[in-house]
Amino acid sequence: MELFILNNNMERVGFYKTDFLAPVVMNDNMTIAGQVMGQISLPAEVWFSAEHNMTFLMIRTGPTGGMRKFADELVAFIMLTDFARVVLLTSTLSPVSRERDSNRQIPEVFAYCNNFMFKNNRNYYNQNGIRRFGYWIQDTKRRPHQEMAELSASGWADRLMKSFNRMEKPACMFVIFCTGGVDFVGGYNYFEFLKQEMFGGETDQATQRLGKLTLTADQ
Repeated sequence: MELFILNNNMERVGFYKTDFLAPVVMNDNMTIAGQVMGQISLPAEVWFSAEHNMTFLMIRTGPTGGMRKFADELVAFIMLTDFARVVLLTSTLSPVSRERDSNRQIPEVFAYCNNFMFKNNRNYYNQNGIRRFGYWIQDTKRRPHQEMAELSASGWADRLMKSFNRMEKPACMFVIFCTGGVDFVGGYNYFEFLKQEMFGGETDQATQRLGKLTLTADQ
């Protein structure tokens, strides 16, 4: 997300204030070209791109008072401000090197829709050429959203998706597999991925292949 912010002239438009994130102040965490260096950064910043009509919530701290309280508060904020849709980006580790056994490989992007989105478009995955995260457990699945147990070292993703599943608004989690350490290829893949129509308009359905992007050296 930082790569997208820095290369698309996004504007920091505010901060997210909450009692459920640990208060952390950082020095000059990310400075856009042309701005004054050495400015204070707060733990939850809001960035906006008019060109892409995207709002990013950048969080660089941990929850306090319980992750569920923050997640439920965030859902209430999303509904109150009437965002059209929500995207959650994360990565996960696989003990069996699923889909990717080196960070030098271009990762496939997987998707997982919340209940509201899937109910309103059950053909989302096929339409957009992207595989559902957790497809490999479908034959042994015993309970709803068991796929979340397949996430490992993915931060807050599973807890946030539990709250997003109770939200009457489309939300989708996108996941790549990472083998650990710094993943430059995965970061660049997400940078290009964010330029796509992630929710698949009708004009995209014939050619959209969200899951596997073609990256070239001159991009």
